[in-house]
Amino acid sequence: MVISASFFKKKDKNKYTWVRVANGRVVERALMDYVLITKRMFGRLKDVHVFRGMANGMSDHFLVEGKLVVAKEWGNRVGGCKRELVRVEELIKPGVKCKYQERLKMAYDEVRVRETGNLEEEWKLAKENFVGIASDVCGKKVVGGSMRKGSEWWNEGVKVKVEEKKRAFEEWLQSNSIEKYEKYREKKVEVKRKVREAKRAADLRWGQGLGQSYEENKK
Repeated sequence: MVISASFFKKKDKNKYTWVRVANGRVVERALMDYVLITKRMFGRLKDVHVFRGMANGMSDHFLVEGKLVVAKEWGNRVGGCKRELVRVEELIKPGVKCKYQERLKMAYDEVRVRETGNLEEEWKLAKENFVGIASDVCGKKVVGGSMRKGSEWWNEGVKVKVEEKKRAFEEWLQSNSIEKYEKYREKKVEVKRKVREAKRAADLRWGQGLGQSYEENKK
């Protein structure tokens, strides 16, 4: 194995991968993170670079990126795993639920009069009916295949606060002043507060939806 970070000429600020900050000042720094590569692949390595602003203040370590020349077929690989799921949440709606129950009863009446003589075949036929009817009535959604940007609590307000924190962090990195550091700390607090509020609202919506589903199922 080869430690590749030292093979490329860089500015001092782009060599260190970790810093310790006190009162808005960098008081200690070190090279702690490395890119290791086998000697066989070393000829493919084109660059190793430390990105000081990519962590957005979430870590005292900086991102270390290595660039390689790869075989052409690597670019043709399929990324992510996409799959289709039935929108079962649609069954909360009374009209959809009623339609699904009617279709299911009709399918069950048809299957019941058949003589398959085999438990596995009967289960397979029943499963196909359950999934097929649910897909027709509720519809489908595609999930996976890409990085998820957020969760139920992610909204425009949280996004704006996160962007403000990123800009404040980058400004502090450029100036290394106490004033910019204090501004960055304020933005961090604002982001945490906004995320807590958004998560609390998302939990409340989820609880209300769960309660509504329970009441619907009692009828």
